[in-house]
Formats: sequence, C-alpha cells, structure tokens
Amino acid sequence: MADTFAKLNVSPPEIERFVLDNAVMRCGFDALAAKCARRAIPLEIVSGGLDIYINPLLGRWGIKSAKVYCGKALKSGGGYCVKYPDFKNMPLDGFKAERVKALKDENRRVVFCGDGPSDFCGGARG
Repeated sequence: MADTFAKLNVSPPEIERFVLDNAVMRCGFDALAAKCARRAIPLEIVSGGLDIYINPLLGRWGIKSAKVYCGKALKSGGGYCVKYPDFKNMPLDGFKAERVKALKDENRRVVFCGDGPSDFCGGARG
C-alpha cells in the first residue's frame, strides 16, 4: 500500500470521488452495523486500507459508531506517505489477532470476518 500510494499523484478529493463512485458495500454490512449501534455492541474495522477512502465510505454509508484501525495517508510531494500508527510496529495479521484477544479478555463474544491472508490469525483467535 505504501509503495502504491507513494506514486499516486492525485488529490485527496479525486481519490474520495473515485471511491465513492465505485465502491460497493458488502451485502448485509449495513444491517450488521445498524444492529451493533442499536445494541451498543462494539464494531471494529481493522484494515490494511487507508483512511483517505475508508472514512468517506463509512460516512456515505452512515456507519458512525465503528472504531477504525487503518493506515493514514498524508499527501507528500507527488504521492502519499502511508503510516500505520495503530498497529504498534507489528504486522497487520498480528494486530488483528491482538484486537480479538483484547476483546475476549474483556469477556466479550467476538465475531470476526475477513477475506484475506491477514485475517487468518484474527480468525484463529475468534
């Protein structure tokens, strides 16, 4: 992600416009988020993606209560500098597993969903 965005010479509004015009919410996610909000159930999103497009999407979709852990993209010269400050200098899969463990340590039941290799560790903890 850092390498790709370091070369991306477009403005933040262009990225936001592209994403809002093209991204599609996964079926059922809006219902899940609404149910979590109504019942005060914590909803966390842990992603290797970036705030520059995740936050506008969640805003468009009306998902306000989710705690989001993701990369931060800052415009820098002809591209973007990408940092992952929440991940505590660990790989994404380790951070996902850590979040699942932290919630379980609070005696919460955890439902973990993911669709990529970085989700294996978190899923194993779920």
